[in-house]
Amino acid sequence: MFGNKIKQLREEFQLPQRVATSALELDMPMYSRIELGRRTGKRTQIWQSKH
Repeated sequence: MFGNKIKQLREEFQLPQRVATSALELDMPMYSRIELGRRTGKRTQIWQSKH
């Protein structure tokens, strides 16, 4: 699942959720729901944050 993958990467790089949410321009509740698999992240959100 996508949420598991972003959580794994975040933890691998030892980033707190607040850093990930800032980089992805998401609010904390939304990001948390994505990591928990309660909501899907949009590919455009991830793509835009890298460019």
